[in-house]
Amino acid sequence: MVESFLVALVGFIDTIMVSTLGSYAIAAVGLTQQPKFIGLALFMSMSTAISALVARRRGEQNRESAVRILKTCILVAVILTAIIGVTFTAFADPIIRFAGSADDTHEAAVEYFQIIMGGIGFTTVMMIVNAAQRGAGNTKIALRTNMVSNLVNVVFNYLLIGGNFGFPALGTRGAALATVIGSVLGCAMSLHSMFAKSSFVYIRGVKGFFTSRFDVRSLLNVGSSAFVEQFDVLAGRWAFGGVCGADRQESRRRTARPCKAVRLHVSANRTFLRVCDVDDFPILRQESLWPVFE
Repeated sequence: MVESFLVALVGFIDTIMVSTLGSYAIAAVGLTQQPKFIGLALFMSMSTAISALVARRRGEQNRESAVRILKTCILVAVILTAIIGVTFTAFADPIIRFAGSADDTHEAAVEYFQIIMGGIGFTTVMMIVNAAQRGAGNTKIALRTNMVSNLVNVVFNYLLIGGNFGFPALGTRGAALATVIGSVLGCAMSLHSMFAKSSFVYIRGVKGFFTSRFDVRSLLNVGSSAFVEQFDVLAGRWAFGGVCGADRQESRRRTARPCKAVRLHVSANRTFLRVCDVDDFPILRQESLWPVFE
């Protein structure tokens, strides 16, 4: 629950700390949140799938398969991030216009959104690795990376938004840069966790890169349903915000935060079921029962 709160806290911190610039800055940052999560929807579904699959492999004590799944997902995430990041950055103007920007908020929102989406790759890789570690039972790494990312974000927000201690005053652009800098450090910590020999997904312990076709099918089966759910919810909120304006969209974004804790609780229950050793619970070997745990 704490991890989910910290993930949602990034945009909230930026919104609060740009408030010194005026109401236009608050609205500009708020406008970008739903489009950003639309771009992240695919990677959220991937993280759900990889967490489920790694947890199953942990129960089976199949370390090699778990590492291959992680390697494949990182490669796919990097490729898809490049495509989505470039697309969202190039079409930032119409995207933010549809989100409900006004004349006084549009330029600042576009600049903020372009910087965030330009550096979104660090966030997606961190999400994938943290999901694998969570599936393997190492939930602390996700908490640590998100805490550090948020703390760095706060520090650089203070330095770059108003131009303190000799740093340039960049306004909303400074808030976006601070978020990316925090994501870079969080991503580095996540990647470093894969090289710990005590980790179940110790990346150097397994040769080869691509996973099996069976694992790919499993990833698609779990990830596709999660993606449809994520996309429908986020697209609906975004469209509603675009029709009703920035104030209504920001209100819906805030009321959605308590739901994140519930979703994480459900995710924890799923992970617990999948981590169970199949030798102790032979019934879990029956693939026909897997959809029950999705």
